[in-house]
Amino acid sequence: MYHSTKYSQDNSNEAPLKALTTTAPMTAQQHSALCQKRMEQRRAIEMAKERKKAAEENPWW
Repeated sequence: MYHSTKYSQDNSNEAPLKALTTTAPMTAQQHSALCQKRMEQRRAIEMAKERKKAAEENPWW
């Protein structure tokens, strides 16, 4: 049965139910590392956007 939600088309996160229920939960260190990586990626994107905006505002920069 197919659902019409936007998540039903997202095939990148498909996993069998058994794999989801039998996998050990993430440790605190793994979670911390994942959050740190996400923050670094977000900061890099924000800085790139700021540099692009500054370059557009001042073409002689």
